[in-house]
Amino acid sequence: MTEVKNKEKKGKAFRGGDKFSIEVDEDYCKGCNLCIYYCPREALDESEEPNKKGLYPPVQVEDKCIGCRMCEMICPDFAITIVEDDEDE
Repeated sequence: MTEVKNKEKKGKAFRGGDKFSIEVDEDYCKGCNLCIYYCPREALDESEEPNKKGLYPPVQVEDKCIGCRMCEMICPDFAITIVEDDEDE
């Protein structure tokens, strides 16, 4: 059995200090809320304001996204993109 000696080699998206932005293309979003339901960190919530179609697209909840991309993968309309914020800003 091989032992993992360096636990620092985890994926960059799962480190604690990184910040991620969830971008939702409201033109593609149909308001199914699958992204909200499947997010393991509850980083998305339904918008309080409807978009031009009268739907309530998801919005990001501050500092909860860990960049797992579950919302991006589950979205049937490819309306969500996860963006890693630059550390230099």
